[in-house]
Amino acid sequence: MGVVPLVLKACAALSLVSLGKALHAESVKSRFDYNVMVGTSLLDLNGKCGEIRSARKVFDYMPERNLITWNAMVWGYMKSGDVKTAFLLFENMSEKTIVTWNEMIYGNGDMDAARELFEMMPRRNFYVWSSMISGYFKKGDVKSAKDAGLEPDEVTVVSVLSACAQLALLEVGKDIHKMIIRKGIELNQYVLNGLVDMYAKCGDLGNTKLIFEGMKVKNDAPWNSLISGFANHGHCVEAINFFERMDSSGVKPNDITFLSVLSACAHAGFVEEGLEIFPGWRNMQTPSIKHYGCLVDLLGRAGRLKEACDLIKGMPVTPNKTVLGALLGACWVHSDTNVMEKLLKDFGDDAHYVILSNICAAAERWEKS
Repeated sequence: MGVVPLVLKACAALSLVSLGKALHAESVKSRFDYNVMVGTSLLDLNGKCGEIRSARKVFDYMPERNLITWNAMVWGYMKSGDVKTAFLLFENMSEKTIVTWNEMIYGNGDMDAARELFEMMPRRNFYVWSSMISGYFKKGDVKSAKDAGLEPDEVTVVSVLSACAQLALLEVGKDIHKMIIRKGIELNQYVLNGLVDMYAKCGDLGNTKLIFEGMKVKNDAPWNSLISGFANHGHCVEAINFFERMDSSGVKPNDITFLSVLSACAHAGFVEEGLEIFPGWRNMQTPSIKHYGCLVDLLGRAGRLKEACDLIKGMPVTPNKTVLGALLGACWVHSDTNVMEKLLKDFGDDAHYVILSNICAAAERWEKS
């Protein structure tokens, strides 16, 4: 029985309705559906596959239901467009977590109803703020998106700034900044970090730097926001300079810092700088597959394909598709079939051999393709 929920979950993710129904029938026959985990998985499968009536039959039949069961049923109705029934179930829930509230607001196309739920929430997190703000913008209601029932306190503005950062809503973020000043909200570490992150992700690097330089206390969070902001928006020299400042300031760079600066080096073609930075990071911590991917990308863009290939072969972890793809892409750009052949002997699959064939053809090495 233990494997049944896992298989049902896979069927739901892949929309395998027929297989799911067969497993459902077998579960009923074996009376597995009495189990709360199996029953919830059956319900979730039917809901995600658009079989809302079947989902409700499972729900009504279950002798025991937990919070996940209720959430799955509510979300099933929301997904099917039956918001009224979803609300009725929601009101009858004895326990509501932040996840339950999020799902109700996120799946609601009626912003008035979503706003009513939003106002009722005992506490709000980043995802709720994102759902509300993006929902208003989709409806073209910019004013409500900017207001969004904002309560002027430090916790609220940090959540809203985070939502603006993720959604790249610079103008809303600027209005929040003005409100912070107008309302006299304390510019504590969290609020300042939120402002730096918002301006950096939205590409307003002037305000990013202005607020950052005015901070009396800087931990790794604003440094990382600053460096990644400059790196992601094409100001790679500045990103590397800030990285060096961070390192000399006594604030220890972490994996996010190194990922940002290596990415900056790759995009700017600063091979030697990247190669110089990487060993220092490796001495401090064990690099992740993402860090190796950045370094492979760095070498690949510079045409140093053999070094990139040797790096992959010497990695302490098995290369994933992203790492291999970075080098294969570089081989394509530089029409280098030799390095790719060596790489594919150890790590290749059918899809990679198709790429090799195309490169050989493009290089007019027809005997290889």
